[in-house]
Order: sequence, then C-alpha cells, then structure tokens
Amino acid sequence: MDFSAQSSGIWPNLAETFPLEELLFTFFDALPMGVLLIKPIYNAESTIIDFDCLKLNAVVQQMLQLPDEPGKTLLQLFAQANQTGVFTFFRDTFLSGETGYYNFLYQQNGRSCYYYLEAQRRQQGLVVKVTDFATQDLSEVEQLLNQSKAQSIYNAANQQRAELKRVLDQAPVAIAIFRGPQFIVEFANAAMCRIWGRTPQEVIGKSRFVATSDARHQRLKQNFEKVLRTGQPYQVKEYLLALDRTQSGIPEDVYCNFTYQPLLDEQGHSIGVIAVGVEVSEQVLARKQAEESNRQMVDLNLQLSAVIDEWQKISAQLRLTNADLFATQQSLQLLNEDLESRVIERTKELQRSQAEVESQRQRLERLIMEAPAAICILNGPELAYELVNPLYKELAPGDYFQLGKAFMESFPNKESHFLYQKVRQVYESGITYEQHSLLIPRLAENLTEERYFNFILQARRDEYNQVNGILIFAYEVSDEVKAQIKVKKSEKQAKALAEELFQANQELQLTNQQLTRTNIDLDNFIYTASHDLKAPILNIEGLIHALLRQLTAAGFKLSLVQDITDFILESVQRFKRTIAHLTEVSKLQKEYSSEPILVSLNAVLADVQSDLKATIQESQAKIELDIHHCPTVCSSEKNLRSIIYNLLSNAIKYRSAERALIIRLNCQKEEKYQVLSVQDNGLGIDLSQQHKLFIMFNRLHDHVDGSGMGLYMVKKIVENIGGKIEVQSNVNEGSTFKVYFPLKPTFSNKKA
Repeated sequence: MDFSAQSSGIWPNLAETFPLEELLFTFFDALPMGVLLIKPIYNAESTIIDFDCLKLNAVVQQMLQLPDEPGKTLLQLFAQANQTGVFTFFRDTFLSGETGYYNFLYQQNGRSCYYYLEAQRRQQGLVVKVTDFATQDLSEVEQLLNQSKAQSIYNAANQQRAELKRVLDQAPVAIAIFRGPQFIVEFANAAMCRIWGRTPQEVIGKSRFVATSDARHQRLKQNFEKVLRTGQPYQVKEYLLALDRTQSGIPEDVYCNFTYQPLLDEQGHSIGVIAVGVEVSEQVLARKQAEESNRQMVDLNLQLSAVIDEWQKISAQLRLTNADLFATQQSLQLLNEDLESRVIERTKELQRSQAEVESQRQRLERLIMEAPAAICILNGPELAYELVNPLYKELAPGDYFQLGKAFMESFPNKESHFLYQKVRQVYESGITYEQHSLLIPRLAENLTEERYFNFILQARRDEYNQVNGILIFAYEVSDEVKAQIKVKKSEKQAKALAEELFQANQELQLTNQQLTRTNIDLDNFIYTASHDLKAPILNIEGLIHALLRQLTAAGFKLSLVQDITDFILESVQRFKRTIAHLTEVSKLQKEYSSEPILVSLNAVLADVQSDLKATIQESQAKIELDIHHCPTVCSSEKNLRSIIYNLLSNAIKYRSAERALIIRLNCQKEEKYQVLSVQDNGLGIDLSQQHKLFIMFNRLHDHVDGSGMGLYMVKKIVENIGGKIEVQSNVNEGSTFKVYFPLKPTFSNKKA
C-alpha cells in the first residue's frame, strides 16, 4: 500500500487543514435534508423504552426549532411519538437492521405538518432522514410533488455521502476514529484497513484491540489510554509493518509515522482517539541508505588513510631497498590470506552455530516426543496445536489433536468444559495452574478404562514477556489414585462394620430393657394373684363354714341361707373375672410380638361399632369419623381392635348425663407416626390423677362397672411396637386420647 502514490495536489495538507471530525460534522450540517442521529435506551430487561436524541443537523434544527444537541429523549421532546407510531417505527427498524420508511401527520405550532422518514441502523445507533411537507391546503398533486422532491434530496444526500467516503478513502494517509474507553472503530478509510489487513465490515463497530491482531497490542493500548486520559497527542515514528502490497503472499517492510490525537467533544473533553498514518518508507530507506553510505565512506576513508600511510611506508622502504618491497608484498599477501582464512573460519563458525541451534531444536522436540509424560504446546491467542507428543495423543482417539487445529475446536461446549476454561484462564492471567487426579476415560477394546492425570498448565512468553502460548504437561497417576480409592473403600467398609456392631449393641440394650419390664410385669402378676385370689378363696371358705353352721333340716328354706348362697355365687364370679383379666395380661405378654401388618382402619372400626351397637344405641352416642388420611394402620388386627374397643367403650361408659354424647375419632400423619385420636365430651379426668390412669386394676370412676385393666392393656400394646399414648382432659368437659402408631414399628420388646 503506497500512501505517497497520491500525494500530489491538495491532499498532503488535507488532514492538517480540515480535521476529520470537524469535516464530518461540516458535511453533516451542510446536508440539504434533515438528518437526526439517535440511539436506543434500554430498561433492566434489555427492552427498548425510548431513544436518546444525540445530534440534529441544521435542517432538522430549523424544522423542529431545537438545538443541535437537544439533551432529551424522543418521548420527552415529542409526546405524540407513541400515538403517531414514530416510536414503534424507530424501534422495529433498529431491531430488524433493515432500512425503513414511514410518513405521518403531526400538529406543530398551530399548523399541520406532514413528515416523511427514512431510517437505517448504523452499529448501535439509528440514522433518520426527515423530510417535512406542510400538508395544510396542499392538493394531492402538490403532495406527490413534495414527496418526489424529498426523494431527490435523499438521493442527493446519498450521493454526497458517497462522495465524502470516496474522498476519505482516496486520502493519501491512513485515517481512523476510535470512540470511547473501549476504542470502538467508528471510521476507518481504505488505507487504514489495508494496514490492518481487514475489510471495513470486519472492524467498524468493534474494539481496535479485538478487530485486529498484533503482538504489540498491549503497548499500543496503553498509549491509546494515555492519549484519552491526558488529552495529549502521541506519535510513533517509523513504525515497521509487514504489508502484502501485491497480494502475492510475500509481505514487505513498510515504515509509517502514526499520530494519535484526542477526539474532543464541543466541551473539549476527550471522547476518543483519531489515528492518522503516513508512509515514510522512502525517507526511512533513503536515510538508512545514506547512513550506510556514510558508514561505508568512513570505512573507505579509514582504509584509504591506512593504505596511504602504509603506501608511504612502503614507498620509503622501496626507496631503501627492493628487498623490503618484496618483503612488504609478501606480508600483504599473508595478511590477505589471513583475512580470508578468518572470514572462512567465521563463516564456518556461523554455520556450526546454526547447525547447533537446529540440532538443539530437534533434540528438544525429540525429548518432548519421547518424554514419559503427555506434553502439548498451544500457540497464539487461538491456542492452536503447535506440538503434541504421542502420549498426549493417546488421551483421545483419531485426529483430535491435529496440528494447527484450534484448542477450542476440541471442545464443542467450550464455555462449560473445565480444561478449556483453565487453559483460557492461564493464557489471560499468565499464572501457572495445576490440577491433580483429573479423570480422563479411554475407550479400549469396547471397554471404558478410567485413567487419572496430574495436569500442569504453564504460560509461554515471548521476548517482550507477553504470553504467546500455553505448555501443557500431563502425568498419569492412575495407580496411585486407584490405590487411594481402594483405601477409602476399605475405610468405608470398616465404618459400616462399626455401625453394624453399634446397632447390634443397641438391640442388645433394648432387649435388656424389655427383660426388665417383663420382670416388673411378672412381679405385678404374682402380687395381684396372691392378693386378689387369696381374698375370694378365704371368703368362699368362711361362707361355706357359715352355711354348714346354719343349715338344719328346715334351714334350707330360710332367707339367710339364700343370701349366703347368693354372696357365695357373687364372690365366685368376681374371682372368675379376676382370673380372666390376669389371663388376658398373660396372653398380652406372649402375643404382642406378632409381626405388624397394614390393617384397614375402617374395617376394624366397623367391626367394633357392630359389637357396641346396643350400647351405642342405648347411650344415643353420635360418632364422627375422619380417618381418610390413614386408610391403613401398621399393627396386628387383634391389638388394633382391642385399642379401639377399649377407648370407645370407655367414652360411652363415662359419658355425662348433662349433654348428648359426641365421640370424634380421627387419624392424621405426624412425622414418624400415625396418630389415632378419640375425643369425647363426657365426665373428663382430673389430670392430677394421671399417674394412676394406666396402672393395672386402678379406676378413677367407681359409679359404673369396670376392672381397671382396659387402659393398662392399651398402653402396653402401643409401647410394645415403639408407640405411645397421651391424654388431654378437663373435668366435666371431656377427654382426648391420642395413640401414636409408628410408621416403622420397632421390635424392641420382641423377646420379652
């Protein structure tokens, strides 16, 4: 690219006479049609809610009676923008990216105005061309004429804009404008694009340091930031570029002087950077050639001076003797031969050095290829595979690690891949990263082999200490990791064994506790048997003796004989009942350990109500059921029936004569239990006597028949399966008994 090829005429002084930004705004203001520059305003959900009016040219300023930079949004300036559809038109045109056309009627300053709009998206903004036709008292022909004029103006503006672009593209200097702290390329003429080796479409709207690639980016970016921060221009002289002018694929060295000056707004604030580049290759090469010529001239002068001195000496010697001349000639010949031999020797040394460097390179490559570790070298920001040794290739089948292939192409979902993220992190930070025991499965003979590796990711740096690649080292540690896994598995098995031993010990303790309870029950049984059986037997014995003393021939007909006989019968019956109850307790100790099953609660309730049908009818009891949460209960059917029978019969037996009896029976699930609740409105219980409530043969009400065994048996049945029973009661209000059935019954009492 030869910048000097078009350096004739007015162009050398164009950038100096007409600064680019001022020239652009001059053209912008001189356009014969109205032009408005706006950009979208987004809400938190990234939805366009308004447009910021950035710049108006002179035509729009006069048309709308507004300054060139209104400092307000579209909806603030034009309240009818929504009703006229202008806001919707701007939004849809921006989102579609296609040129849009729109016309509408707008009331302004007491007159009707007809506007014709043409909008086109440019990067992150919208360029709007505005044509105003006053539609009041205009005929249809005049409106069409105005529209035709507007189209002509639009065409002329397009032609002028194209002419301006051609002028800037033909400029003999490279020009670019970068805006904002990200240095977004706002404009770049053809000369600058050729320097970058990019098309305008590839750079416009992108950051200077993303759109182009240059190993010296970091240093150049720091200079850009300094210009933007200080507002002071910065110059780079004789910047060496490698450009392919002939498109032959062979670049040539080109020298340019670059000037980076701040882009200022109307208040004088730096808002970007203007870059202007001028080729100085001829001057630099001419200077270098002159310098080389001067150096050679100095060398020649020195050599000539030495030769003259030597010649004078030789001449003097020649005048003295021809022999000295011959000796001098011989010396000169020897000197020339020595010089030639030294040149040859130095040439050989250079060749040997080059061969040694190549040998070292080959030796290093051979060491990497034969190393007992997997090694890979990634080059450049694209992280392309530069060198991959055989062990690294074994990590994946096929041409997965093809030389020249970008590392990211090996991972389709690169954002979520652990190794890619870490490689990118090391490249960007320059900090070495290590990963231990990383699992990399390998498919071998249709079987997946688990292999573990320690990875080291290290940045490779160039002569400027800039990261230009990544070195990856991987060492297989499968045997060590698998050994660790076996150790952990053994520890887990040992822990499980310890838990089993602990559980067995817990069961042994529970068994001991049940044996203790059984012994207590046996003591109670022995005591009850010795107490309750002894009195009836003595009564029977005394009554029999009394009967014998009173009986005579005619005594059998006496009333006393009949009373004694009745008393004997009553005592016998009481004795039989006591024996029966003791028998039930004995059976309870033997039968409660039967395996619980899921029993239908509704079926058991129906069976109990059937047995108590006469009693229920006699007491006129109302029974309310709510058991749909517990269709089944985990218990033996006989024990569940005994529990419900005792609780329902007690509620009926101890009812209040002052009110109709209501019994509410419901079942709910609470954490680890199914809770069966029986609530009545009967006599109630004094809870100060609660400690006697579940004691064998103990009764708190004596006005009705009872044995004092029912609640004792209920409590014993529930506790035998790991449950419990609770009571809430108020005297003369009623009682509520809650039976807790465990969802997973325990058999802590199974062997008692």
